[in-house]
Amino acid sequence: NLYRLIFNGRSSLEPVIANMVLECGCPVNIMYADTRDINGVAFGQMVLQLPEREESRTRIMAYARAHSIMLEEMKHV
Repeated sequence: NLYRLIFNGRSSLEPVIANMVLECGCPVNIMYADTRDINGVAFGQMVLQLPEREESRTRIMAYARAHSIMLEEMKHV
């Protein structure tokens, strides 16, 4: 259940992961992160381990779509 979260121009002040966890009520595990703050803008990526429950993953993916968060499944890892 690994997913890549891509930062490509969102404000670096926005707590993306915290907001997602709070609104969805589902914890995620940050497995890897390589992000940069360039003049208040976030660039880079994180690899998140999403919950095992399909319902929880569906809720997180819906949140990501609704908030224009680039979140993609890593199928070949």
